Amino acid sequence: MESQNFLTENSASVYIRKVEARINEETERALHCLDKSTEDPIVKVLEEELISKHMKTVVEMENSGVVHMLQNNKKEDLACMYKLFIRVASGLETMCKCISGYLREQGKALVQEEDGGGGKQPIQYVQDLLELKDNFDMFLKESFSSDRKFKQTISGDFEFFLNLNPKSPEYLSLFIDDKLKKGVKGCQSKRLKQSLTRVWSCSGSYRRRISLNDTTSNIWFASFSDVTKEGNQSEVTKEITMFYFQTECGCQFTSKLEGMFKDMTLSNTFMDEFKNHVQSADVSTS
Repeated sequence: MESQNFLTENSASVYIRKVEARINEETERALHCLDKSTEDPIVKVLEEELISKHMKTVVEMENSGVVHMLQNNKKEDLACMYKLFIRVASGLETMCKCISGYLREQGKALVQEEDGGGGKQPIQYVQDLLELKDNFDMFLKESFSSDRKFKQTISGDFEFFLNLNPKSPEYLSLFIDDKLKKGVKGCQSKRLKQSLTRVWSCSGSYRRRISLNDTTSNIWFASFSDVTKEGNQSEVTKEITMFYFQTECGCQFTSKLEGMFKDMTLSNTFMDEFKNHVQSADVSTS
């Protein structure tokens, strides 16, 4: 009866707060007034009557349910719902299904805009996707405790709507090209790696397609070639290379690559010291 009254009189946000309060009240009462063995059965009744039987209704409430919370950045309300729904079977699945439906709508709207006349430029196309990814990553971390189920759902949804546009791999490659050229020339190592990490996390199963297609291969080599021509063999080049191979091949491979870089640095140091010695001693190298 109480659950019915709660649902009739309140929004989803208020409902989950009342449920949370009621569970806490009954738990305290069981601990202080009753035998300890009664706590679990009482809590089970509350979870069944207040959560399990009404979770779909609460999640889908118009103007207050999960979609409303996502649209209005209600991080605390989503976190409260997560903590309640994780208590019951299919609770998180019910939330994920609603979140996935909303995210796919948002993603499809972004990638399918390209079909109309005068569509977005590749850089803006990817930037919009990254902003959407950042927003849901924020919810994942702050509302859903980085839960694996939610993380997999979000990744799967991005893969779904990226596949709707056949130009997605090319646009992702062009975005990487743009960041590499700007980042390498400006020596903004930290910001560059952050940008590339965001693209990689967004691209999901596209990673191999991006890294192996002709466009991207040319992009990587052209970017590194530009740096060499300019004589700017900075740490940025090394860090980009490390980032790329660590993503694709794992830490064991990159540990060997790090050793190679150290040997190269040591060799350059020895060569510089030798040249300085020759110049200072006025020794002929002929």
